[in-house]
Amino acid sequence: MTPPLVTMRSVSLYIGERSLFSDLDLHVQAKDRLCVVGR
Repeated sequence: MTPPLVTMRSVSLYIGERSLFSDLDLHVQAKDRLCVVGR
């Protein structure tokens, strides 16, 4: 298995007091597709 293109570990994102995600682990492989949707 090839190593991931992107690896994030224990990532948290807050806007003010609001937590969007906490303790996120993400591994992106070469053929993966990602979509981030917001407003």
